Amino acid sequence: STICNILEKREYLGHTINFKTRKHFKDKKSHYVPEDEWTIFENTHEAIIDQQTFDLVQKIRGNVRRYPDGWGEAAPLTGLLYCADCGGKMYVHRTNNGKRISQYTCSQYTKVPCGTLCKTQHRINEDVVLSLVSEMLKAIAEYAKHDRAEFVRVVQEAQSSQQTAEVKKQRIRLATAKQRVSELEVLLCKIYEDNILGKLSDSRYATLDAQYEKEQSELTAEISALEKA
Repeated sequence: STICNILEKREYLGHTINFKTRKHFKDKKSHYVPEDEWTIFENTHEAIIDQQTFDLVQKIRGNVRRYPDGWGEAAPLTGLLYCADCGGKMYVHRTNNGKRISQYTCSQYTKVPCGTLCKTQHRINEDVVLSLVSEMLKAIAEYAKHDRAEFVRVVQEAQSSQQTAEVKKQRIRLATAKQRVSELEVLLCKIYEDNILGKLSDSRYATLDAQYEKEQSELTAEISALEKA
């Protein structure tokens, strides 16, 4: 887990990342926020890994590998199952009790403190899931064969529902981007005043001004694209 954490750090690209967490008003504790809400200051220190290598690592780690289970059989559903309660990924665990039983369990259940993110482990045997999937595929094939018009209608409704969800997601991102643009305006005024008053050196001001301007330009382009979408 330590190595995985290291491989995800953008700081090794030479960037400074701020506002990864935010204190919640209820428990006064820091909670991680989505990555699109981070503030990234690029090229603030010497990089120890180039962008191409970093991107390649993220791509490799994003593809879940289905390792053989020791008996030469790969779990076909690894990375495809999600907990119905918390939405976390379900991972395969294998028991070597002479029966070679593969079970899927919720990954969120075991995160410290155990049982907080998901109340139960949700164990389910792999053969049960595969049987359910097989039965569902057969039912869908039979349904499409005997009532094709209705099948097409249901699929179109499902696609429409997914598009509606995507629009909602884009609206949330649009609001976040607009809020960040407003924050950047305040920050630009602040560093300008600090520079005038001598609180911020000219070189540091130039660096921050360029970074803020770049982020502002990127956000403006993203806002335009989101509004068009």
